Order: sequence, then C-alpha cells, then structure tokens
Amino acid sequence: MPTAFTLITEQVRERVRREGVDVRTEPQLVDRFVRNEVRAYSERARGGSVHALSDEASAARQIVATLTGFGSLQRFLDDESIEEIWINAPDRAFAIPTMESSFENLALIAGLGTILANRRASEALSESRKAVTTAV
Repeated sequence: MPTAFTLITEQVRERVRREGVDVRTEPQLVDRFVRNEVRAYSERARGGSVHALSDEASAARQIVATLTGFGSLQRFLDDESIEEIWINAPDRAFAIPTMESSFENLALIAGLGTILANRRASEALSESRKAVTTAV
C-alpha cells in the first residue's frame, strides 16, 4: 500500500503534467497544488478512508522539495548553518554544520616561517659557495 507521501506526490505530479506546469519556473504554483492535495488527503483521512498525516505542514514542505528541489536534501541546502553535505550512499548522507574558526592555521603560519627561514639559509649558503668558486 502506497504511503500518504507517495499518494499526494503522484497526484500533484499528475496535475503538473496535465496542466503543463514547469516546476523549476513556477514553484509557487506547485506549492499551491501540494497544499490543496494535502488538504484533500486530510479530509479523506477524517472520513477514515486513509491514514492521517501526523504533520501536514512538514509533509507539504517535503513533497514540494521532492517536486521542485532536491528532495530530502533540500532542507540542508536551504539551511545557512550547513557547510557541507556528504553523500555516501543513496540512503546515507551527512550534513556538516559550519565550523567555528580555530587556531590551526597559526601552526601552519609558524611552519611556513620555518620553511621560509630554511630556504633563505639555503640561498645564502648557495651564494657564499658561488663567491668562493669565482674567487679561486
């Protein structure tokens, strides 16, 4: 038996096809179709013919994201606090929040200073060898 999510999504997809709506350019219209279909589904659920939705607003957002965006990933893409999304498998993804700055780059700068100092010493040694070679 199909889930409420699947039934509503298919009803809206059919309406989008029938009316020739471009989901990329008319997301507000798709949103209205979804809200109408969620409302109609909830009315049928009150009559006992289908199971009720636990959260109509959440279901509507998820269906709109599926039809016009990137499905279950859309909420992470819209969240300003998410810095990275790692997709490891079709059913496994990680959303990584923005990390605070740290002092790690100070160690890099200190290391870079050592590298530059060593390079200068090497260049100085090379120059002194050239001077000795030309003097002989």
